[in-house]
Amino acid sequence: MVMLQWHDGRTWGHRAYWGADLFDQGQGTSTSKVFMGMLPPAGRWVRLEVPAAAVGLEGHTVNGMAFTLAGGLASWDRAGKLVPQPVTVQSLVRESHGFHALLAGDPERTYRIEASENLVDWTPLVEVRADAEGRFEFRDPEAVGRAARFYRVVGD
Repeated sequence: MVMLQWHDGRTWGHRAYWGADLFDQGQGTSTSKVFMGMLPPAGRWVRLEVPAAAVGLEGHTVNGMAFTLAGGLASWDRAGKLVPQPVTVQSLVRESHGFHALLAGDPERTYRIEASENLVDWTPLVEVRADAEGRFEFRDPEAVGRAARFYRVVGD
């Protein structure tokens, strides 16, 4: 078992773990001990990522972090906040039946696509999840017949 634990200034009650649940710590709330999956394969470097929202830390300041290991050997090279990659445009196509965009950003991240006619009022169109390489796409059939339509991508 590998467990990461964070302190938010009040409590250490924010945990994520991989493998079997071998410790009694973290019972009581849905964010006090979150199962993240099986242990990574032995002998490989693997980045363990935990979304702040999954452990109840979104919008909180973290002032402590602990690593727990049960059995085996682990090496830690760093801990920190993931800095989102900027979204890049792979292709844009205005078609007779709408608009199609292929974009790239952070792998497995959810993005919200919004549209506007005036760059002031924005309407959510769709939420999409990037694949393992960070690619995602969207289509907008409502773009047909419009003189102008603007889009923006919001990372969740």
